[in-house]
Amino acid sequence: SLSDMVHVTHSGLLLYARKHHRDAAAAARRGHELNPDYNMGLWMLGATQVFAGDHDAGVEYATRAVNIDIRDPYVHLYSRVAAYGHLAAARHGEAAEWFLKADQLAPGLPPNLAGLAVSRWLDGDEDGARDVVARLLEEEPEFRLGEMAPLPWRDDGLWRQFVETLRRAGAPE
Repeated sequence: SLSDMVHVTHSGLLLYARKHHRDAAAAARRGHELNPDYNMGLWMLGATQVFAGDHDAGVEYATRAVNIDIRDPYVHLYSRVAAYGHLAAARHGEAAEWFLKADQLAPGLPPNLAGLAVSRWLDGDEDGARDVVARLLEEEPEFRLGEMAPLPWRDDGLWRQFVETLRRAGAPE
């Protein structure tokens, strides 16, 4: 049988490269069944749920992945998926906390900073959002909105809101 890791990798390709939500979720579930405590499996299962629109289930899986081993080198990715789930569910303060946690675990990564800026802006902290965009541009001077890989939300409106909010917070085209 295929390993849990192969299923998780396959799920990630289906989700992020192809936006095939149902097939990605099925592959993630197979990996999870093989190894229910595999943190990357929980993370990918969470991602497939978050981006398909089942935000609360996705946050729950991603949070379980974070809590398995905080020293896991990929734990910032699990935190980021939890953050996307809170963001999509319009829990902007909680999303900001999770993006901040992701940034503390792996400082300066543009996806974490972009999410933090969006969350802060939508939570009413426009100055805080602008400060994060300034830091994002210090870390990644070439960062441009038009070159971002779209997040694989089934609801394209969530991606449009994400980009528009980053634009308002001062991110360059």
